[in-house]
Amino acid sequence: MKEYLTIGEMARIKKISIKSLRYYERIGILIPEKINPENGYRYYSKEQLLTVDMIKFLASMDIPLRQWDKYIDPESGFHLRELIADSREVVREEIFRLEVRQKRLELAARGLEDNEKYEKVEGYYQRLIPERNILCYPMDEPESQVDFHKKLSILFEIAREYRVSANYPSGILMDYSPRGQSFSAYLEIYERLDGYPFFRHFPRHDYRCIRREPRAIVHVTRDEPEYFKEHPFVTIIEADCITSPVRFKPYPAELEFF
Repeated sequence: MKEYLTIGEMARIKKISIKSLRYYERIGILIPEKINPENGYRYYSKEQLLTVDMIKFLASMDIPLRQWDKYIDPESGFHLRELIADSREVVREEIFRLEVRQKRLELAARGLEDNEKYEKVEGYYQRLIPERNILCYPMDEPESQVDFHKKLSILFEIAREYRVSANYPSGILMDYSPRGQSFSAYLEIYERLDGYPFFRHFPRHDYRCIRREPRAIVHVTRDEPEYFKEHPFVTIIEADCITSPVRFKPYPAELEFF
C-alpha cells in the first residue's frame, strides 16, 4: 500500500480533518481508491491529492459541494474553467451585497446626523437637503401604521428586485395639487433609476421644515390652508426623527416642504 495514502496521511498533507474526508466520501465526491474489506481502512491514490485541492477551491468560493458533479466528467476530468466562471459570479454577488450594506449604513448615518442636528429647533426652519433618490408606493390608508409598514415591505422587495441599496430614512410622501392629494410610503435609496416605476428623484433643495407629531402630514392641508392657497403644487415628505439611542416609542416627524 506504499503507493497509497491512509486517511490520516491525506488529512495531514492537505491540512483538513478526517471528518471532512469522510463527509466527502459520504456525499460521493471523493471515494477512497481502495478500502480494506477486513478492517475498513481507507486508502487514497496520490492523484486524489489534486482532487482535494479542487474540492477546497469549490468550498472557498461558497459553491455547494453537492454541485461537484457539475464540474467533473469521468472521461475528460475536472472542468476548472467552468468552476472559475461560476466563482467569479459568486464573487460579484458578494461584492454587490457588501456595497449595498455599506450604502445602507451611509444612508442611516446621514439620517441620524440630520435628526440630531435639528432636534431642538422649534417652529419652521430652512434645511438644505442634498439630492436624493426614493422609491415610493401608493398608500390606501395614510393614517394607518399597519398599512405603512405593509407598503414599506413592498418597497424593500422592489429595491431587492432592482438591485439597489435601501434602508433608513423612510416615511410618507404627499403630493398636493388643486385636484387633490395623494399619499405614498417611501424609501430612500442610493442609486438613480430614471425611467423605472416607483422611482422619484429630488434635487438638492432648501426645504421649509417643521417638526410635528407622526402622521401630521395627513392633516397638513387642514392645518395650514393659507400656505396651500399660495402654493398650489407641493410635495411634502414626512420623515421620522429617530435619534440614538433608539427608544421604542413614537418619534416626532419632520415635514419637508418641496
